[in-house]
Amino acid sequence: MSSNSMKYPAEASLVSVYWVGEKTAPTKSDPSFGQVTLTAKKMMGLTNEIPSELLGDSLVDLPALLTEQFAYAIGQEYDNQVLNGTGDPVSGILTAAAGYSVVLGTGSSNFSAVTADTFRSMVRKLATPDAVNAEFIYSKDIQYYVDSLKDSQGRYIYRAPGDPAAPGKLWSRGVIESAQAPAEAASGASTAFAALAFLKLFLIGIRQGAMTLDVDPYYKFDSDQVRFRMINRAALAMARSTAFVRAITAA
Repeated sequence: MSSNSMKYPAEASLVSVYWVGEKTAPTKSDPSFGQVTLTAKKMMGLTNEIPSELLGDSLVDLPALLTEQFAYAIGQEYDNQVLNGTGDPVSGILTAAAGYSVVLGTGSSNFSAVTADTFRSMVRKLATPDAVNAEFIYSKDIQYYVDSLKDSQGRYIYRAPGDPAAPGKLWSRGVIESAQAPAEAASGASTAFAALAFLKLFLIGIRQGAMTLDVDPYYKFDSDQVRFRMINRAALAMARSTAFVRAITAA
């Protein structure tokens, strides 16, 4: 992002094409676009005090290590907001921002009640162009139940034990296991636990680079300790809710 706030076009309807005869004009079509406003918000991290001796004497490049740790933490927080955000800075896919929902059958209030038909129904909810590009997102605990699903012949529908390490497909869609998706411990009534998402339509705008990492040598100047501060500025927004569907346990 070149500024604190920017407008981004979001496709609402597509252009159409036609076969025409010689010297014949095609029928006009009217592609339409929504407009998404991306407004950068600030994310920060601050370490505890670190002795200067540790920085000077360590065999490890501590600032480089902290840079890696902060970068990982930023990525995890992006995932958390995309899935679980409650409005500040963004509403997530699982927190009612998705355009569609698939609810498990009556009495199925635990994640373990998920079936192959749950995921098939999620695919059906999306328009074809979105469904073709969509991927399932859920936790490793949900993957346990997916791995356990079998067809009427007792064959695993996702991947059998001993299959090559290549990622499996679920109803021809890819799967993302996210550490930020609800784990088994969150299981309960009316709880969203999985998503089918065309992630290209969940926007993340980065303002002024991935992050800055600054050192403060003065906070504990008298005891020769320093601390590090990370600042990241980013904007998150769902471009079109109908590109997302979530699975929810029964009430």
